[in-house]
Amino acid sequence: MAFCGQCGRHVEDGQACSCSSGQPPSNNPYPPPAGNPYPPPPSDPYSPPTGSPYPPPPTGSPYAPPPPPPPPSGNPYQPPTGGSPYSPPTGSPFPPHGGSPYPPHGGGHHPPSMGGGGSGGGFIASMQNRMGIGDPERNITDCYERGMQIVPDNISATEGETPVKQYNLAVLRTLFKLERAEGRMQVTNKRVIFRAPGRSIGGRTTLQHEFAIDEVAGIEAKRSFRFSLAHFLLGSIIIGLFYYLSVLLVMFSASETVTVGVILGILLWLGGLVPFFLVRKKFLIKLMPLGVSIGSIFPVRGFNSMAEMSARYSDDGAGLYSFLGIVLLTLTILTAIIVIFGLFLFFMRPSLIVKIKNKAGLTDSPIDVSPWGVIFREVMPTDETERAIREMGAVINDIQKLGDHGVQKWINK
Repeated sequence: MAFCGQCGRHVEDGQACSCSSGQPPSNNPYPPPAGNPYPPPPSDPYSPPTGSPYPPPPTGSPYAPPPPPPPPSGNPYQPPTGGSPYSPPTGSPFPPHGGSPYPPHGGGHHPPSMGGGGSGGGFIASMQNRMGIGDPERNITDCYERGMQIVPDNISATEGETPVKQYNLAVLRTLFKLERAEGRMQVTNKRVIFRAPGRSIGGRTTLQHEFAIDEVAGIEAKRSFRFSLAHFLLGSIIIGLFYYLSVLLVMFSASETVTVGVILGILLWLGGLVPFFLVRKKFLIKLMPLGVSIGSIFPVRGFNSMAEMSARYSDDGAGLYSFLGIVLLTLTILTAIIVIFGLFLFFMRPSLIVKIKNKAGLTDSPIDVSPWGVIFREVMPTDETERAIREMGAVINDIQKLGDHGVQKWINK
């Protein structure tokens, strides 16, 4: 007896098993499965099925989903074809951060409504805008135009015009009107320009003179000192104020003991004289301690006079007090001379006159930088005034005679 190699059923010798024909045996209700019932898994046992296990409904079925409608041609919500989906439209009034004209992303000035970013100058500009003083668009900028060239930064250049030299020439001021301006002189290959931007109590001011360089015949310059009534009144008020303050201080200290008042008066007198000899060119600062010095010596003389009178009535000998009185009188006179000299140094202000002469021989100068030509009470020199006086005539003469060669000479110098 033999066994089938596939199903294991007993077969007769020389006969074929019925399982080879693909039909299940009639007498075995539980035939073993054909082949290996546990095939090895594929490389990815969790790979998703390639298609849906449910076939799609037929085309004409009522359960088939309708096809999506095409988008309308004028859809306003259609996404952009290129670039960032969040880029603003072309005509948007709100530009991106990179091109914003205002800080912190941009490089421009703060708008007037922002007050210049919260700085001290911005606060003043904001208050000027609220009070209606000056031009709101110009309040936030530097009213003196420092560090800028007249041509082409402040005024337009003519055809082929080249800036050659520029000098910070003068400071213009009128104390009674609270006006101040900073004047600059520029020489180009075609013009000589004087421009003085500044400020006043009502807002910004601008003064400008210009003349063709081919018509310039010469330059007149003068540096001197002039009397200033405003500084004389201001210095007198300062001296008088500190004079009375020192007198009250010495008298108050002597209310308990006269000796304390005398000692304090002598110390204040000496201390008020020291800054006059040590402080350089700060004449306003010198006037304050000088007022204290002259004010503190007078009470000391008064105390000495009272002591001298008491000594004479008591026959105690007034010789010492008489000698001290002469010494104190001499010191008072010397102190008064120093105070007057300090006041003189304060109200005698530096003055500058620069006039550009023309070839026509007219009496009026085309460019007149003086208290009469610029309508300012004071025209004071700066640190560059002397260099401007030395160079300006040579610059103009070389440009007139040498042309472009003279221009390059002074540009490179």
